[in-house]
This record gives sequence, structure tokens and C-alpha cells, in this order.
Amino acid sequence: MKPIELHNLKLKEVDYIIISEESQQKISELLAQKKVKESDVVGVLVTLNQKGCAGLAYKIEYAKPNINLFDGFEVVRHKNFDLFINPKISLYLIGTKMEYKNDVLKSGFFFDNPNSKGSCGCGESFFV
Repeated sequence: MKPIELHNLKLKEVDYIIISEESQQKISELLAQKKVKESDVVGVLVTLNQKGCAGLAYKIEYAKPNINLFDGFEVVRHKNFDLFINPKISLYLIGTKMEYKNDVLKSGFFFDNPNSKGSCGCGESFFV
């Protein structure tokens, strides 16, 4: 992990999440739209919430310094955006691939996590 300063925060640059081309495109589009309305948005933040029958669920939100993004967080840098991660959940995400799917029934970001030991029946949550 390489320490960097970004958006007046001390962060650690990491590369343990793989972001598919489709996800990169969608994140870039969403950020471009959001930054027009809210200039304090600097990227996306991936977090885990306790949710569902299996225990953990992914949450993606817009990252805003000193609101939901703080010193010590980790960052995956891409040419068009930054993806931020709270270091408290990094062990749960190592080796994870983030994908964006858009089909007739459902669209959104999905995570292929090699650390997951199982999930609930509806796929809303997972456990490690």
C-alpha cells in the first residue's frame, strides 16, 4: 500500500479490487452526472453493511471528503475516477471483482468475491 495525499486527505493506494470495463464506464457516467449537481463528490465509496439473512451486503455511494471519506481510507485509482474503501472492510474485499450488468430483468453493480463462503437465497447478502 502506497500512501498518497488526495482531496486534502491522507489515503493508501491499493489495487486488490478488479473493476470490470463495464463498471468503469458506468461509474464514470454516474460521476459525471453527479458532479454537475454536487461539486464535493470526488469518487465512489464501497462499504459493507450488516444486512439480510447472511450478514453482509455491499453498498456503493458517492464519496465526499470529511462527510463519508476520511484520512486512512484506501483508494483504487483509475484514469476517470477514484474508488474509495474503508480500511476496516478491506480484508473482506481482497480479490473481489466488481461488475456492472444490465439486462432485461435487472441492472446494477455486482461483486464476485472469492472470500465469500455463501449467501442468502435471494442473493442480497453474503458471509465470509
